[in-house]
Amino acid sequence: MGTQDISWKDIENKPGKKHKVRGEALLGLKVELVKREGRISDLQGQNESLEKQIGKLRDQLGQSMNNSTMLEEQVTKKGEYINRLEGRLEELKGKVEFHLQNESTLQGQLDEFKVELEGVNQVKKRLQQEKEELVQQRDELESKLFSAEARNSRMVATYLDAVAKLERDVASLEHEKELLVDEILAGREQAPQQGNLPSSKHIPTVSDESNVRACMTCKQYVLIKDGDYRYQRAIQRFEGYHRGHMLGTLTFSEVKHGFSSKTDEFLNKP
Repeated sequence: MGTQDISWKDIENKPGKKHKVRGEALLGLKVELVKREGRISDLQGQNESLEKQIGKLRDQLGQSMNNSTMLEEQVTKKGEYINRLEGRLEELKGKVEFHLQNESTLQGQLDEFKVELEGVNQVKKRLQQEKEELVQQRDELESKLFSAEARNSRMVATYLDAVAKLERDVASLEHEKELLVDEILAGREQAPQQGNLPSSKHIPTVSDESNVRACMTCKQYVLIKDGDYRYQRAIQRFEGYHRGHMLGTLTFSEVKHGFSSKTDEFLNKP
């Protein structure tokens, strides 16, 4: 039994009068009332949720409006920038038209440059060939120079060997000559010879302390005899012959080894 067991029409006609209602009908009304209260509570919860969503939407709407304002400002700035670009584009169009008008002239200059470049390339090619030829000639000359230097080194070595041998031979001859001169001088002290040699009265006694006039450049000397005109003239001839050389007066002990005597030669010069 439910709400259909209640005479709603009688209640509406006589709302101030008491009416008999069965308990089952009241229980049914209570159950229905509880359901409706639960439904109302659910609707209230949904309403609160909707209000929150509406609040968020309002916030988003406000943010969107702010963004819209910013976008409008950006659009305005972009529009100004576009206007400037359009002005710049017009300038560029004018320059392009100017260059197009001069295109024929530029093309002629380009053709001239191409011809000139071709000439430069030909010159470059010729110079490259000349360079290669010069490099080849240089390599050949370096090879010849190396061969010549090798031959020269061998010749120099041969020359130095010959000079060294000659110097050894000269030194040996000088030593033999010194020995002979010493023997001659020693023999003259004991027995002077006749002929072109001076007499014993003209040959001074030779000792280590005897003075000589020596040429240090040529390693030669003549004896000095004080008061003898022939020896003085021999010394003058010796000094004239060795003019410009390093001359000096030494003792016989300083020249008897390494120097050669020219006393007889300059005494007998006419």
